[in-house]
Amino acid sequence: MVSKNIFLLKEKGFTLIELLVVTTIAGVTFLTAVISLDYALAKITLANEAYALAQNLRQTKEMAVAQEKAFTIWFFQDSNSYLISENSYSNKYYILPPRVKFIAVPVKLVTIDYKGSSRAFSVEMANSYGVKVRVYSTPQTDRIWITSLYK
Repeated sequence: MVSKNIFLLKEKGFTLIELLVVTTIAGVTFLTAVISLDYALAKITLANEAYALAQNLRQTKEMAVAQEKAFTIWFFQDSNSYLISENSYSNKYYILPPRVKFIAVPVKLVTIDYKGSSRAFSVEMANSYGVKVRVYSTPQTDRIWITSLYK
């Protein structure tokens, strides 16, 4: 007994339309993944810079207490940097990465001595997607706080 295939396939393979549909779906999926990854990396970079700033402020407070000296902190919004200075010979200059910007900084310099900061101050930073974070100090407790300000 010989069986016959009732469905005759003349050609094997994919049509051009099928290839275009699959390529489009794969491209959209890849693009969505890349955008999501970039957004997540920008948030992580912002969080890391906020924690680094808070840690630098805490270390400055500890050094001021240990050495019984005053330290001065200047924030430069236009260059996205800040300077921690004990005197004119001992400076630490920090620059934010290009994707992170200062959006609000204290106008006056901040002084930290063995008694604590001279006044309350707040620094706001944002990444390229507009996600914001605030690093601030309270003079009563002299603690450094970090608050997320998502858009």
